[in-house]
Amino acid sequence: MDQTETDRREITAVRALLGAKPRPVGWAERRARIDEVGSVWPVAADVTLTPVAAGGVPAEWSIVPGSDPSRVLTFLHGGGYCSGSLVSHRRMVTEAGRAEVKDWLRELLGEPEREYSRFEAGLGDAGNLPPDEVMALLRRRLDVLDKANEETAAGLELLVQSQQVPRLFLVENEYYLAMRKAEAEWVRGLLAEFDDGTFPGLDFWRAMHASGGLDGSGNVPEIPAGIEVPAAIIEMLAKRGDTGKQS
Repeated sequence: MDQTETDRREITAVRALLGAKPRPVGWAERRARIDEVGSVWPVAADVTLTPVAAGGVPAEWSIVPGSDPSRVLTFLHGGGYCSGSLVSHRRMVTEAGRAEVKDWLRELLGEPEREYSRFEAGLGDAGNLPPDEVMALLRRRLDVLDKANEETAAGLELLVQSQQVPRLFLVENEYYLAMRKAEAEWVRGLLAEFDDGTFPGLDFWRAMHASGGLDGSGNVPEIPAGIEVPAAIIEMLAKRGDTGKQS
């Protein structure tokens, strides 16, 4: 049976139930009716309900195994409504929460998103430090990465071999390790460029710091003769109307 047919049958069942219980005149009777109708479909067996008070108003948490407490779907039944309660809308709310979790997971898994890290932010402003200091910091980072990756890989291998944890619950660890390994290899390659002098503008970067060009004073640095100024820097200075100084 496809989903369309299932939906049609459920709608027919709801209409039949409502038709069997005509709407009464009084508000108290109407509220009792909607609670009775709504409670025909109880919440799923895996849902745990915990009564709470939200500023003096009766409320409840509906939790299922594996729920992320940092992500909450809030449902407020009020405003212009004159009937309905936790009892009448409990099934709808819990199933809406379940659907939202699935939609969120589909978005996370199926849609690549730009995710920024602290390391990436540091790289973006690395030029404010002398290149030799940056190299030392990257070597320290690489050492930590290599050791951590080795330990993570060993621990992951033990879990896989023990078969105590299904592979399904280890894929996030595998992804984390793969990303950290990729980072380590990238850092290793960048350091190799620094070490063999093939990183573009390295001498200029070093000379800028040596001459106080990046000390925040705003003074135009004097670049020693023989230091090649990158074309992008020359273009930037020209737009500022500043040709720089080279001794």
